[in-house]
Amino acid sequence: MTTSTRDDRVHPYHARAFVRRLQQAGHGATTTYYENIEGGHGGAADPKQQAFMLCLYYEFVKRTVGAALAKDKA
Repeated sequence: MTTSTRDDRVHPYHARAFVRRLQQAGHGATTTYYENIEGGHGGAADPKQQAFMLCLYYEFVKRTVGAALAKDKA
């Protein structure tokens, strides 16, 4: 889950509450949360931050889906 502290459309509380509920439901090990303090509604303020957030997304997919695919092949 990603959000921005400066989002002018959706307050970051919603992302924080969603992640907390996921953790309470037992999904804490697979839950990742990142809050950018500079970006707006899109989450990133500049191309460097956009690239960083894209890396976060790819790392999450690798860790979750990639691990499941590797387990299926074994």
